[in-house]
Amino acid sequence: MSDMPDHPNIELAVRYHRAVAAGAAGAVLAAYFHPDVVQQELPNALVPQGATRNLAKILAAAERGGR
Repeated sequence: MSDMPDHPNIELAVRYHRAVAAGAAGAVLAAYFHPDVVQQELPNALVPQGATRNLAKILAAAERGGR
């Protein structure tokens, strides 16, 4: 990450993306989220109606996506 600005938020974002790319799930993935997180997914080809997820649903979706 030497070509990126030195900032803790940037480093955290890069670690998160690397974790997701590596298939992180469960407690490893949960560590990147506040317990009260709400994810709003807009309608798209995979989820035509869109979706709203709390942390438990985000983690469940990550488990399903890793199979």
